[in-house]
Amino acid sequence: MALRKVKGNLERIFDKNLTDLVRGIRNNKENETKYIAQCIEEIKEELRQENISVKANAVAKLTYLQMLGYDISWAAFNIIEVMSSTKFTFK
Repeated sequence: MALRKVKGNLERIFDKNLTDLVRGIRNNKENETKYIAQCIEEIKEELRQENISVKANAVAKLTYLQMLGYDISWAAFNIIEVMSSTKFTFK
């Protein structure tokens, strides 16, 4: 039962896309820094997954955060990994 609960939480994390990130940032204007720190931790967890589509989604969110001025240099290898994918939509 505990495994199902953990799996459910992980699936919810991976369901967040770029649109959800933007909505969350707009809805948390008073706690924006705290919210973005939480999102970055979730993105780090997504980048540890084997699924390339999950990683591509994480890279899209990182790109948006970089446009907002946050440092994402720690994810350079993961970005290159996604860019080297054979699927054009992940690039």
